[in-house]
Amino acid sequence: MCKHGDRWKAFRSHLGTGRMEVYDGELWAMGLALRESVKKSETLQAHGVTKVAVLSNSQTAIRQTDHLELGPSQPLARWIYQSARTLHEAGIETEIDWVPGHTSNPGNEEADRQANLAREGRRSGTV
Repeated sequence: MCKHGDRWKAFRSHLGTGRMEVYDGELWAMGLALRESVKKSETLQAHGVTKVAVLSNSQTAIRQTDHLELGPSQPLARWIYQSARTLHEAGIETEIDWVPGHTSNPGNEEADRQANLAREGRRSGTV
């Protein structure tokens, strides 16, 4: 899920990774950010953008983008790598950086709570 303007939009992975890891949501979000950057690469170039930065609070997910070996998150890591390569070919570098967690941000705290419920196979009435 991501917020688009004043609405929430749901995305479903088309990569079918099989066994999912806890950090796959972070990888998926990184991939979405880079996919949108690829789509808008001509506009970025026209505005003189030479680097796109993707920020995540998941060090595990970031480390996964460095490895393309076989594993549960490989399709997501490869998608991120290919998007970064496409941007590089367009003259735009990609940087994936860690930012500290989102403690004390009520929206992020609720998102974490909902993700944990979903991981445990439970649901709540809140979306």
